[in-house]
Amino acid sequence: MMTSVLFATRLIFYLAFCECTQTGAPFVEPPTYRSEHTTLTFAEYTMQGPDGFTQLTRSFDGMFGGPTLRVQPGSTLYLTVHNQLTPEKVSTSGSTNGILRIDSTNIHTHGLHISPLSPGDDMFTKIGPGTSYEYIFEIPKDHMPGTHWYHPHFHGSTALHTGGGAAGFLIVDDPPGYLPPAIENLEEFLLVITHLNSQLMKLYSSMYEQNCKVLGGSDLDCHDKFWASGPLNGAPIDTLLVNGLQEPRLEIVANRWYRLRLLFSSIDV
Repeated sequence: MMTSVLFATRLIFYLAFCECTQTGAPFVEPPTYRSEHTTLTFAEYTMQGPDGFTQLTRSFDGMFGGPTLRVQPGSTLYLTVHNQLTPEKVSTSGSTNGILRIDSTNIHTHGLHISPLSPGDDMFTKIGPGTSYEYIFEIPKDHMPGTHWYHPHFHGSTALHTGGGAAGFLIVDDPPGYLPPAIENLEEFLLVITHLNSQLMKLYSSMYEQNCKVLGGSDLDCHDKFWASGPLNGAPIDTLLVNGLQEPRLEIVANRWYRLRLLFSSIDV
């Protein structure tokens, strides 16, 4: 059974004074896509983690996590998702529950007040391996601005897809003049905080392999090359990553206000 703890929020942050040492790589934000016609590609990705940790996972657009999508109230987002995963050697579509159909994916959003019916935010949409699907998200004109997010949520593969890091911001921007100028003009930082537990991912991967074997697959047919064998290099990890980095270094100026948007993604509580 998978339990998800995922949320997004925004904070106004004031730095008065900090005695701290410089650790980690420089802070880097995910890229931002602003076009109403946007494409995401879901595919294999080899992530480089702390202490030499290297792991094959599944993610969006060749990065750990995914790009930030920004929309306006009253706009329509045409979001095409290309699934470039390879097909299962033995189909697990015959099962109802558990970890299965890990070659199929989709997109689900949190925070948007839009239609839950296809081609809107329909969690039952299936994007099979080697196929594409265009979502149409019609954002109401009176939609409140906010910090929202998206992630894969296809039944059976959610744990291995989202737990492997696939999640990103979906921000409804503030219309001009919506906020007081003192807040509207603040410098902003985006932080996707991911709890990555590679041993838990290995467990979910083994559950998939067992389901596949019950349906007649061999050990070779059912092997999940992503998480079943553990990391490609380094020891297993159970850590928090910020935009895919461990303890990145964000240099800010004392006695200045900042605006932080935070997304926390975890399948382990």
